[in-house]
Amino acid sequence: MWGQNLVDPACEASDVYDGIICDGSVTIRRLVMYRFSPGSLENRDLYILPYDDSILAGKTTEEIMEYEANGDPDNGLILTQVPFRKKTNPFNHWAVPIVTGHKYLMRWEFGLDFETMRFEIENYLWENDPDIELELPFFDQREAITVDTSDGERIANNTIAINARFGANLIRNDTELLEEPELGKRMNLIINSDLPDRKFVDLTGWRCVGTDWNGECDNGDVEQTEVEDTERRWSNVAAWEGQFGDRIPTDDDDVVIQPSWNMIYDLPVDGPIPKLKSLQINGVLTFEDTADRLIKSHSIWVRQGTLNIGSEEQPFVHKATITLLGDNLDHYWAFTNSIEAGNKNLVVTGTANIYGTPALHPRSRLHVNAFPTDTQIFVDRNMDWKAGDKISIAATNMRTMDLDHCVIQEYIAGSGMLTCTEPLKGFHFGRSRSTVDEYGVDMRAEVSLLERNVEINASTDDIGYVLQEPWGCRILVSDFFEANLEHRVGSLFMDSVSVYNCSQKATWKAAITWEQALMGRSKISRSVLHNGKGVGIFILSSQNIELDNNDIISFVEKGVWAKKSSRLTISDNWVHDVIPWVDEEPLMFQYPQIWPLGAMTISE
Repeated sequence: MWGQNLVDPACEASDVYDGIICDGSVTIRRLVMYRFSPGSLENRDLYILPYDDSILAGKTTEEIMEYEANGDPDNGLILTQVPFRKKTNPFNHWAVPIVTGHKYLMRWEFGLDFETMRFEIENYLWENDPDIELELPFFDQREAITVDTSDGERIANNTIAINARFGANLIRNDTELLEEPELGKRMNLIINSDLPDRKFVDLTGWRCVGTDWNGECDNGDVEQTEVEDTERRWSNVAAWEGQFGDRIPTDDDDVVIQPSWNMIYDLPVDGPIPKLKSLQINGVLTFEDTADRLIKSHSIWVRQGTLNIGSEEQPFVHKATITLLGDNLDHYWAFTNSIEAGNKNLVVTGTANIYGTPALHPRSRLHVNAFPTDTQIFVDRNMDWKAGDKISIAATNMRTMDLDHCVIQEYIAGSGMLTCTEPLKGFHFGRSRSTVDEYGVDMRAEVSLLERNVEINASTDDIGYVLQEPWGCRILVSDFFEANLEHRVGSLFMDSVSVYNCSQKATWKAAITWEQALMGRSKISRSVLHNGKGVGIFILSSQNIELDNNDIISFVEKGVWAKKSSRLTISDNWVHDVIPWVDEEPLMFQYPQIWPLGAMTISE
């Protein structure tokens, strides 16, 4: 451990002491980080890497990316993993022994942003030691990062060139002006003991500064007007009134549905589908239900308008898909300073009506015991399931991760015999009849159909160079005030929809999040949320939400989490396969040592 210190030739690894030994020509000091937000950083690891200019000299952008992701252990340049410490002094922190006189890259996990963080030293020990310079990547929108010191000074941004004291900094938050824009936004921070009374600095990231630091985000005013009675079609150049010249939207466009527009989305799924940079809906956008539809965008914001995919009275009949794009490093944006919008998201501060055709048989029970290596199971008879459909088979013991996913190879309706394309990994209890009379509850494994004709999903081909795996999407519902004090109210109505590969790893950005959603109303019913890398559903400081008859399957730490919320109705939901946060997913027959999770959690 602490291999980052091998950057100095005075230090070497010692097998005898199982650590790093440095001679008297260098100084090693303790740097502590704590008092952080958001709370999702708790239990996450910190990574630190030598980053002297001499190390980077001559490297291409691709080589720097590879170095930042993995270090260069063959040359003694170690990417060190620093565990989170719950111990006191201080409580909840990361502590690093670090050789002074060098520059280091420091990031949380694979690129998690902090909103606040304290960097503290024992300054009386430093005695004019050489500076430490930290390079801190960040990805969320930051109009400013304030640096406040323990001795009462606020240090201006971009002061490294004129001030080398503890807290001097350089902020580079406009990637278009960077020499290496692919590496993203950066902050450089000087750590030293030049001022004896300065023990720590507090960093605060501001998505929006607003007027007199009130945090308002100015996204421009939206005209308040009636929506037209006539329809305009997405595929018609004239419908855009010159917004894109003599064409319709294409790749990387920022698209705005104006407040008076009644826009019909009519692009055929087999035609060219643009990858939009953003889509903002202030009027009405309706998916035309005459063929399959697909829309792709890095973000979709139902700001003050309405998104319609089917309706309660006339659910969407064809296949409709929203695919959200991007990795964990790009296209972050903000609509208010107090809520972390993030990226790769569908944000609803207006109204979204998303209604798929209800599945005839969304659920079954297992009728016969199923064992590891089995490929055949028995479920309800006379269902409409077919080859190629995906299902899940719930765990029936104390190990939630014993759930199995199955792609149907064959289903025989007359007998209920179903054949999976791959063998099962776990045991699942089955009976031909319910066990309610025997045990007071039906102990048979729940079998869920994961298919719906309307789906919201995340792209899987956008891979960040640090995370090195696909990044999930998220749906966020919220109320907020615009800069001009117009009040936006978010409401989401969703029935018979699949939400797939949503929720973002090592964060609280759930597949569906309500945050500060107080004045609207939302209902999610007969839907399936599955296969996310984070929390399934998170309800924070919100109310008037109904979750009815949904399947919430394969998430991390929490399936459904409600905090500081009221007027919630949660009924007949199945929640399965909620695994703990560990570096590697537990093996099928292996019990993890740590189990901080809950299928459903109500707090505060």
